[in-house]
Amino acid sequence: EHLEVLERRAQGLLHLINQFYEFSALLCGEEPMELRRTDLGRMCREQLLGSFARLEEAWIEVSVQIPDRPVWIMADENALSRILGNLLQNAVRYGKTHLAIEIQENRISDRESRVILVFANDTEHLYAETVERIFDRFYTGSQARNQGGTGLGLAISRRLAEQMGGGMTVEARETKTAAGVERAPGERRGAAVQGNAGQEAGMRLAFKTEFRGGPFEGQGI
Repeated sequence: EHLEVLERRAQGLLHLINQFYEFSALLCGEEPMELRRTDLGRMCREQLLGSFARLEEAWIEVSVQIPDRPVWIMADENALSRILGNLLQNAVRYGKTHLAIEIQENRISDRESRVILVFANDTEHLYAETVERIFDRFYTGSQARNQGGTGLGLAISRRLAEQMGGGMTVEARETKTAAGVERAPGERRGAAVQGNAGQEAGMRLAFKTEFRGGPFEGQGI
């Protein structure tokens, strides 16, 4: 048992070191970017499929609004994969009951567009300070939100988005959900229970990642 604890701590430390190295490389401009025409919808579906088991274990219900046709953006596929992976990991760790994924397209001109990827999930109540500092490196918020994260995943994701000509922001609003007093062991987070039900304060976070739209059909790359 002690060996298992030591092994988990060693793995956590290694993960922290790797993320710190990755973030340092991004800040120094040592992370090469190869921007090419990429289908954001396809990448989202593939990443979501790979995370299905973790979302199911966390009792996170997922709704998706992604066009059936390709949604072209200019992106480095490795960087885009890391952004999507970090957003999904964040939803699994801190999400409560629901994750909504949506792709929004804004065609500015015949040759220019902006594409917004929205990851929105409900979560436990957060202080305003936590939302304001959510992209700060190593910031993990209160002990209630510290679920083993390093505080670097979102900072890395925003930096990657910026290096691809886009950006990442977060919007938050308070919510009210029905809640009971007790939950059975293993029952999903945020699940309503019988008993003295009341109103539980929570928050809905919407992470919005902006990308440069890729060339439209018939245009050069």
